[in-house]
Amino acid sequence: MIEINIRLDVRDQDNTPADITLREIQALAILGECFHHRADYLDHGQSVPRLVAGLDSFDADTLRQLANELHQDCVAVFHPDQHRGELLGPCAAAWGEFDLARFQRLDLVTAYGETTGFGWDQSDTERFRARRAA
Repeated sequence: MIEINIRLDVRDQDNTPADITLREIQALAILGECFHHRADYLDHGQSVPRLVAGLDSFDADTLRQLANELHQDCVAVFHPDQHRGELLGPCAAAWGEFDLARFQRLDLVTAYGETTGFGWDQSDTERFRARRAA
């Protein structure tokens, strides 16, 4: 299995929640069946949308296509069995070497929940606590 990270926002384009969702759907259509979840992060106080996915097979051409289709410089790819990573895409060299410290690992529990529709996220936890306290 390999794990990938790809940003869902695009520089100099609209990045409304609907745009981000459409890019996520587009990415999943290219990747096919896979475990996946969102793992957004903060960069200088701004939320950066990121898709994390786990794939059974590795096809560099498909991942380059993914970067191109989503107008991204590259896709970060981690090979857990070999404990190594790489960046693939049209401008991967501009980003330097793969950095595992910046890579969001696949959380299979979260991914399973999102894939099956039985997810439990932080917003669910907050709603549950509020009901329980009442």
